Amino acid sequence: MVFPRFRHLRPQVDQGTPGQRFFRIVSLTLVLLAVIWGFWTNTSRRMERIGVSGSLDDAAGSLTAEEKERLETIAARFRSAYDLRLTVRILPDMRGADIWDGRSLLIVLVPKEAKLLITAPPLARRALGEEFLAELADSFNGAFPDGPWIRDLFAALAALEKKLIEINQ
Repeated sequence: MVFPRFRHLRPQVDQGTPGQRFFRIVSLTLVLLAVIWGFWTNTSRRMERIGVSGSLDDAAGSLTAEEKERLETIAARFRSAYDLRLTVRILPDMRGADIWDGRSLLIVLVPKEAKLLITAPPLARRALGEEFLAELADSFNGAFPDGPWIRDLFAALAALEKKLIEINQ
């Protein structure tokens, strides 16, 4: 029930022609779709960054910005193409080297102490084989501490990707 005293306060909306109503509905729908699309793309980009951000830990501070970006790109490719998380840690000493989530392929490098640790989840370990992982670890012999260990790391990651391609075929 509308009180006659307040009738003048109700909005006086002109509905317009059917063409104007259709135009308003279509434009409102387009604006809503644009907002949904923008939210979707922004969220997907952020999720990619979050997924890759934990894949590299350079606590030793020995990587350049280019090398970090390249390692993050490789980690993103491993995750998208093979559904395998790759985590690379470069530490100043062995403290915290054994912290592992059990779901990612973990490569820990301690260049100053000439130590390397490669840990893989059980399914990946069976697929890659113990011999291959041992060969991967042996490929770093002589690369520490002042040697070309970063070059050997990229070579090892390339060999790992080649092995994953072989397994997937």
